[in-house]
Amino acid sequence: MIGPWLNGSLRRTDLFPQTNEVNIAIRTDATSVIGSGHLMRCLAITDEWKNRGASVLFITVSEEQKWIDLIRGGGFTCETIESAPANVVSQTYSTCNKTHIRSQRYGIDWLAISC
Repeated sequence: MIGPWLNGSLRRTDLFPQTNEVNIAIRTDATSVIGSGHLMRCLAITDEWKNRGASVLFITVSEEQKWIDLIRGGGFTCETIESAPANVVSQTYSTCNKTHIRSQRYGIDWLAISC
């Protein structure tokens, strides 16, 4: 999705699929340490996707139940994954791999990552 943003060709309709057969996953985190801004913006976007009939899955590293409850309270499915307590490279690989596995399990068509 970066290319269309850079050259200005991305349209609003590209962000909001018109079909109810689209399965979308959002990969974002929210904790008391890193804040909740990404999650709150993602919830706003996914409300529109849900209104258009898309199925939305959140994948998060959040270990705080209040954020998971917020996601589920919006009518979305939420899968939590554990973050690897190693260096940045292995942690990134680990969470990417876990995100990929969850996406396959749910038959995800689109994956949006907010970091």
